[in-house]
Amino acid sequence: MEILHLYSALLRRKWLIIEAVAFFLAAAVAITLLLPKQYQATAKLIVESSDTTNSILSELGLEEVAMSLTSGSDDMMNKIALATVRPVLEEVIWKLQLRDDNGRLLVADKLIVAGALDELMGAPQVKVTQAQGTDILMVMASSNDAEQSRLIADTLAQAYISQTQERARSDVREARNFVTDQLVLVESELDAALGSIADAQQAEQIIDLESEVKAAVARISDMMMAIEQSGAQIMGLRAQISEERRNQALEGTDLVSPASISSNSQVRSLRDGLAELRRHREAELLEKTDKHPDVLLIDRQIESTTTELELALREQHELSPAVAQLRGQLVSEQERALELKAGIERATTEFGHYPDKMRRLAQLELAAAATEKLYTELQMQEFEIAIAEALTMSDLQFVEPAVQPERPAKPRLVVNVAAGLMLGLMFGIALVFGFEYLDDSIKTPDELREVWDIQQLGAIPHYGKKGTKRLITDLPAHAPVAEAFRTVRNSIAYATLDKPPRYIAVSSGVPEEGKSTVSMNLAISMARDGKRVVLVDCDLRRPTQHRFFPHTANRVGVTNVLLGEAKLEDAYQEMPVPGFRLLAAGTLPRDPGSLVESLKMRQLLMDVARTCDIVIVDTPPVMVVNDAVVLGRQVDEFVLVVEAGRASRKVLRDVRNRMEGAGLLPVGLVFNKLDTSDSALGGYYRYYRSYYIADKDADGKPIKKRRRSKSSASSDQAGEGGGAA
Repeated sequence: MEILHLYSALLRRKWLIIEAVAFFLAAAVAITLLLPKQYQATAKLIVESSDTTNSILSELGLEEVAMSLTSGSDDMMNKIALATVRPVLEEVIWKLQLRDDNGRLLVADKLIVAGALDELMGAPQVKVTQAQGTDILMVMASSNDAEQSRLIADTLAQAYISQTQERARSDVREARNFVTDQLVLVESELDAALGSIADAQQAEQIIDLESEVKAAVARISDMMMAIEQSGAQIMGLRAQISEERRNQALEGTDLVSPASISSNSQVRSLRDGLAELRRHREAELLEKTDKHPDVLLIDRQIESTTTELELALREQHELSPAVAQLRGQLVSEQERALELKAGIERATTEFGHYPDKMRRLAQLELAAAATEKLYTELQMQEFEIAIAEALTMSDLQFVEPAVQPERPAKPRLVVNVAAGLMLGLMFGIALVFGFEYLDDSIKTPDELREVWDIQQLGAIPHYGKKGTKRLITDLPAHAPVAEAFRTVRNSIAYATLDKPPRYIAVSSGVPEEGKSTVSMNLAISMARDGKRVVLVDCDLRRPTQHRFFPHTANRVGVTNVLLGEAKLEDAYQEMPVPGFRLLAAGTLPRDPGSLVESLKMRQLLMDVARTCDIVIVDTPPVMVVNDAVVLGRQVDEFVLVVEAGRASRKVLRDVRNRMEGAGLLPVGLVFNKLDTSDSALGGYYRYYRSYYIADKDADGKPIKKRRRSKSSASSDQAGEGGGAA
């Protein structure tokens, strides 16, 4: 049943779906024709492993670096996401100078998620996807310019490869920067250590401590040997001086050394003179005696010369150059020996300080050696990291550049029309369901029965245009509407077989549901059945019964009779149908409610019933005023008119509650203005209509059958689609 209900709702509101489809189709065509063309270009990248780089590094003995470069995840989704990060997009925007309408550089996010207007206007956009079942990344770029789309795709691919390589090298570069910084620190520490050694060497006056120690030992040894040599030299000099003294002691006037003779001219002269005197004495002694004065004179001369010679020799011995030279040498050698002894003492004292110097210098040299070793290792690590950085490549390779598209990718007419058709259908169906959900009106007899489970006297199909007063007198006797009123008439008769009604009140829940037209047509149908019928218009606020026929008026009626302004017989108006009279509402009173509740109104109805078989009373709507309830208590049966598709469930419940509160139970409900195009009852009316098609005319005479034209079919459809106003 729910499916049938939904199907009925779709049929009933089919024009809503048709209009939605037409609107979306028109919008799709307009968008296709008016929007800028969008071109799409695609560049392809392949994701490769880093095994080659690792093997090269391992062959170079850099296994640890190779292990550190091994990627922890080769997830393609991560690579797709990294292809559209802000740094990559900003590089593309800067290189291609992509700008908006205001001349400003595009925001990176606009390339990924553009606004609805930007997307429609063909603003640059990028998208990265993975080719199904491969390691290939598809870099797609779209723009309203074909060349620009190709440039964006290629530039994005190149920028992504470049930044991927930079990202792959970043860890190695950070390690290299760290090692470089450490090299600077260690180098400064090494310089400080070497400076400390230099300062220590300068402070201790050390150039090469080990060599200096060896030189000091050698120097002490040399000085000790020199002392020994000096002692021997002193002893030799002293011996030479003693020997010279002994030789001088042996020297006299008779024996003069050649050295004295050669070195002292006075000694040489005195010795020669002494020798000459002795020869002269010897010569004199040959002739003279030793007592001879000449000889004595010579002896005195010899004695004087001998004395002078002795004095000269003594002076010679005391001032002997050889002795003086030997003494000088002796003194010099003695001083040298003293200096050597002092030097040995100084060297020995200085040598005693060498262990402390060696310890301090060894500590400084040890620290410097450790720093130098660390510096060397850091240099080696920097070299290895530089090799690793040079060998680290991106795992992405550019395999196919983008090709400039020749045809636009968007907008596509077929796709847009199909999308418009689907959207129109979905939107139209959604509108139908939405209106159905919000629509509280009663559209079918089944829905009417769900709200108020009382007898349904009949269903009047919708006929005539809104605002017109269509009567069954204007239709053929076999028309569906006339048959519908005959059904209502018979239903009332069947419902009251035990006690046929004399008074029948007709009302509705709210105005404009067609209760006046139903009252008129019901009266006509009963009059055609041979009954004497009087239709009394008791809607003293908005009377309408006098408007159905041109010869009727509202000058005299119920109000005038109740006020004694006219007699009842004079107030009747004859209708075109035999046995049918109308008692109009008459002049509008100031207080209609008091007239309706008065005893005169009851008496009036009784007086009218004496002149006819059935009195049909047209009353105001139940939910507007209380007149219908008051009049309903004065009549035999009460007929409630419910307009299909307009009367809401809430209003009908309120009508039911009000009538039950007043102790009134309608004899039944008349479902008015039923849309026969989508209800089950409408199907029966179509069968009925087709059953009577053109076999006989209005007078019952056979007529020639002919094929109906579209215009006649349309007019017939309009006849069925009309309704009581």
